[in-house]
Amino acid sequence: MKKDTRAMTTVQAKTKDTILRTAERLFAEQGFETTLRDITTEAKVNIALVNYHFGSKAKLLRTVLQDIIVPVKKCQMERLVVLESGTSAPTLEQLLDAFLVPIMDLLQYPNERGVIVAHLFARAMVDSTKEVQEMIIGWVESTEKRYIEAFKRALPLLSEDEIWWRFTSMFGAFIVQQSGLLITIRTRGGCVLDKETEYQRMKVFLLAGFQAPATTDC
Repeated sequence: MKKDTRAMTTVQAKTKDTILRTAERLFAEQGFETTLRDITTEAKVNIALVNYHFGSKAKLLRTVLQDIIVPVKKCQMERLVVLESGTSAPTLEQLLDAFLVPIMDLLQYPNERGVIVAHLFARAMVDSTKEVQEMIIGWVESTEKRYIEAFKRALPLLSEDEIWWRFTSMFGAFIVQQSGLLITIRTRGGCVLDKETEYQRMKVFLLAGFQAPATTDC
């Protein structure tokens, strides 16, 4: 009986993982309007199994996004805590590294899944669907606020409003660049860079943007 139970548990775990990986890929490729029928057809399972493991499409989507976003936010917060526990205030470059490197590590996930995760992460960050936005805000809000406070200390001549604007612009530029969404434009422009060189170039660009003189407030 125990052997049968273990075998059943293994089968259930494999089925659950198949559903997750299939949903992950289809959400990345087709968007979050992908239906449960699309997912079950591709995964070769019935809808009852999706409901058994996840309860609904909304809960499946939440699980897929949570699996990639929450670990990144956790790592970002841990890196910030380490920086702020030092003897001197974090520099702007250190803050950029602390925030961006965990994202870069995620987007460099080995093998084919890396492309899927990159596109999924980018899609989640720019999706305007209320359901998705509420989920994302719930996961990232506290981390972003902590970083904004750190950026304010590193950039005392900028208003909080301008720091928020530059912070969100940094995030958008980095996500689009690192996710591979600009691959057609990049390959037309010359050599294809390795990820580390690409990151260093992006960081130089972002540092210049943050350190530019303040603009006139609204």
